[in-house]
Amino acid sequence: MKIIITSIQILLLIFGFNIAFGQKLIVQHEDETVELQYYGMMCPCPQWATPYDIKMYKSSLGTKNEISIDSVFIIIEPQNPNTINPFDLKYDSTNPVFKFTSRFLKGRKKGVSEGGIKFNSRVFEYANCKVK
Repeated sequence: MKIIITSIQILLLIFGFNIAFGQKLIVQHEDETVELQYYGMMCPCPQWATPYDIKMYKSSLGTKNEISIDSVFIIIEPQNPNTINPFDLKYDSTNPVFKFTSRFLKGRKKGVSEGGIKFNSRVFEYANCKVK
């Protein structure tokens, strides 16, 4: 019997391991920069991911290897009320990529969307953002 490992399964092994076992992530360096794209799902759920992760998520939809939103999408939160909202920035493209700088928080944020989708996602608290 042949074992075929898809790139989606590899992603789940790499990024989804902490989710599967309920382990908490440790805080990274204070000044970490992540490049994220917004993927509006019209729900109060995690909606930010790297462009590559969004591509992998979309390609997995409707398959037996569908990727959960927990393993791909993260929640972004401003460090304080004066931190700029990424959507207040000027950008030309339909799906801009934003560069966020700051840190991942310990633990995960749990919730349920209006459609009943449960999530338990990482949170990135940003101090600065700009269009890539």
